[in-house]
Amino acid sequence: MLSDRLIVFMGIALALAGCQNDFATKPYVQNPGQDRMTVMWSSRQPCSFSVRYGKGEKPAEKIDVEPRDVADIPEFLYRADLTGLEPGTEYRYTVSSSRSRAAGSFRTVPKGEGPFTFIAYGDSRTQAEIHRAIASRFLEHKPAFILHTGDIVTSGPFEQWQPEFFGPLEEVMRGVPLWPARGNHDGWSVYRQVFAFPGGQSHYSFDYSNAHFVALDMRLSKEVLEWLDRDLAAAKATWKFVFYHYPTFDVGAHRSAWGRGSLLPILRKHRVDFSFAGHSHGYQRFKPMFREGENEKHPITFIVTAGGGAPLHRVEFDVHTAASHHRYHYTVFHVDGDTLSMKALARDGEELDLLTLTKKNGQVDDAYLAEAMPENTFGRLRGAIAPHFGGMVFPELLTPEKTTPLTFRLSAGEYGMTFRLHLEERAAKHYEMTPVEGKVGPGETKDVTIGVRPLEDTARPGTLNPILRLKLEYDIDGKKGRIYSGRLRCPVPEEAGE
Repeated sequence: MLSDRLIVFMGIALALAGCQNDFATKPYVQNPGQDRMTVMWSSRQPCSFSVRYGKGEKPAEKIDVEPRDVADIPEFLYRADLTGLEPGTEYRYTVSSSRSRAAGSFRTVPKGEGPFTFIAYGDSRTQAEIHRAIASRFLEHKPAFILHTGDIVTSGPFEQWQPEFFGPLEEVMRGVPLWPARGNHDGWSVYRQVFAFPGGQSHYSFDYSNAHFVALDMRLSKEVLEWLDRDLAAAKATWKFVFYHYPTFDVGAHRSAWGRGSLLPILRKHRVDFSFAGHSHGYQRFKPMFREGENEKHPITFIVTAGGGAPLHRVEFDVHTAASHHRYHYTVFHVDGDTLSMKALARDGEELDLLTLTKKNGQVDDAYLAEAMPENTFGRLRGAIAPHFGGMVFPELLTPEKTTPLTFRLSAGEYGMTFRLHLEERAAKHYEMTPVEGKVGPGETKDVTIGVRPLEDTARPGTLNPILRLKLEYDIDGKKGRIYSGRLRCPVPEEAGE
């Protein structure tokens, strides 16, 4: 039998062996303040760590940190709250155990007002290499922090967080804090453990320079809305930003209208400048929008930034849309006193969108106001077209031997438009159709006939596969847009449905 001394020696050796590869998730910074910063990391085996930090080349202050064993997480989590720091100051830190060491640096939140840059993006889940390519560009902008509009991982379990989120952001987050808003894919048990929220809640707010930021969870409650009302009422910042996952306005695949009846009145009331959302994968920026009688002089700009790595969705273009792109991307904002500029950049650095606006005595400039659109007209054109443009069924089964016609009615509602109707890009790989062009006057309805031929014999009764979808491009007084049909179908014989 083994002696007690040998058993103890073997236990120590095994513990040290377990610490040979300490870091599962390398250190990253969270919850910045003028006098604080939180450093977090994880390991696969329980280890004793120390954190040294300070302003010089050789950090002098030291904190010893023990592991936290958390349910639903098969690793050990660590958190070091660094306090008593000086505002607007760069600090260096090292996190080390008996065998491993990682270092980084960060800057605390400065006092007073001054120019700063931040990044906003979202839906980085699932395709880690795309996320990595996007994240690799972040540091060149020297952001003070990053906002994430949710759907960080594919479905929530801890095993996804390192490859999909922490891995691609490793170099960024060791010095730049990230503020998240929870998405519908993120779960809760892991999400609440790997971030350090102000007050420990998934809805929170913070100030930076002359700007106020609010993060909302995807689940709104009466209590959260009351908290938001109080929070925004107390904010005296020049710029106000709110970010969350489900879009309030959306011409993407989900066509989300989240919070229009409950959240939106609060945003209007407190003169919020920008709303950031995710969920509909792609990029959308809407012209500033207002509700008559409430905020005509202070409209809100809604941006959907959801191109961080999740599979892209189709994106339409409405008369309310300033820009939309079916592209992987992120956005960069620079705030300098009363001036704000924004760029939307593709993963290769191509500029997709640009916006600059200024304020004077709290009032946005006339050029910005001139583009503003009333909320109540949003989606009216689609509402006029959709009843005739959806649920279309060919009179017979499609075959490659001939072109099959289909006639349907097209309305323009109160607008009137010129249009061009053709196959959606993916459908054009499998079907052939001659584009149709024409005009529909205000309040008119027009019969439109198309003819479609499949390139191969794959059609079956019911919804066509490959999917057949039409794309309608329109022009209303020089305002261009696009709308997609639903999936077109072939008839199902009665006996097939019995």
